[in-house]
Amino acid sequence: MTEMDLIMDEYLQEHFVNDPERSFKRYVEHRIDDLIMSGEFEHPYNIYKRGNIDRRVHSKLKKVGDRYRPTKAIALAYCIALGLTEEEAEDLLYLAGYHFEDACLNDQIVKCCLEQQVYSASVVNTYIYRFSEVYGMKPTLVGSFPRGDYEKKSVNKILL
Repeated sequence: MTEMDLIMDEYLQEHFVNDPERSFKRYVEHRIDDLIMSGEFEHPYNIYKRGNIDRRVHSKLKKVGDRYRPTKAIALAYCIALGLTEEEAEDLLYLAGYHFEDACLNDQIVKCCLEQQVYSASVVNTYIYRFSEVYGMKPTLVGSFPRGDYEKKSVNKILL
């Protein structure tokens, strides 16, 4: 092995997550189980609803398994739905291949809401929509919505 091979091997052993126990899917499933067992929620549906996560999206997570890679909007929605702290949200985003970006308005709004224990995607989306207008940006809302229906119908519902 060359010196670079050794450096690369050492780096990958420290940073590469190749542990099936540390996957986005397993993290989400364990948290859902914990929330149901604690009595905070009676059914997983209530958790998906809190994050504006369509049941089909969660079904895909279960079918595809550890290979599932959500969009960032879905990953953020799970952070909200699962009632994560900022640190826990960082971990979950990392497992999905994302992180909170300082220069991303949506990320900062979600972080602020998590810090303030605001665990409703509808409320978070209201802030995203409102402050996107203030800062002159296009809103990218958290959750899963059927093909563009959200912008046509639900934004009006949020603002009412």
